[in-house]
Amino acid sequence: FEPTVQSVMDWGANFGPKTENGQWWRLVTCMFLHYGILHLGFNMWVLWDLGRVVERLVGNVGFVALYFVSGIAGSLASLTWNPFVVSAGASGAVFGVVGALLGLIAFRRDTIPAPVLKHLWKSMAAFLVYNMVFGMMAPGIDMAAHIGGLGAGFACGLILSQPLSVELVARRRSRNAAVAVAGAMTLLLWAFALPNIPAAIPPPSCTDAEVVKLLEQLIRDMPVGTTLES
Repeated sequence: FEPTVQSVMDWGANFGPKTENGQWWRLVTCMFLHYGILHLGFNMWVLWDLGRVVERLVGNVGFVALYFVSGIAGSLASLTWNPFVVSAGASGAVFGVVGALLGLIAFRRDTIPAPVLKHLWKSMAAFLVYNMVFGMMAPGIDMAAHIGGLGAGFACGLILSQPLSVELVARRRSRNAAVAVAGAMTLLLWAFALPNIPAAIPPPSCTDAEVVKLLEQLIRDMPVGTTLES
């Protein structure tokens, strides 16, 4: 129910000093780790609710491609924004599924019946508003992974979007390949563009107002000629 940060990192969570120093597999393994059963349950509920619709529209292979592209994009976004956060969860990939659905229906509203489309819009809007507001208010929420996954999923949805017909469904292979190739190239370039992070965590800087106040008081109370080492 409440795993420690260290235990989650030991299992393969995303963490800049480890990920960027040879353990790149953490970009993927972190997608299958969660900070407790509630975290897991919420992500799986959204995946079940909206994921089934997306899978119907893009097919099994297309769904797997956009899921992994979105999840890894979320992991890279997390490294870009705050590499020293221990990040875990399927949220980036789940946000990618939501983004893909937005991309799929952006120019293909005729693909889905109006009543179903209305329900989907409400579900997506509620999901996005709740997560954005809650994510900005609650500490420890990796908003960078959410936004990165959402953007990548939307791009995948645009590529995979097409009218549903027997003839065009047969052409899914080329669109699936386009998502896989374009996604892989973009993610690789993104990974190479990340700034180098040392394997060891740098010590925190004493810039907090309370810390500075205490240090100033300490220095004032010391005898003249005292040598300080930081």
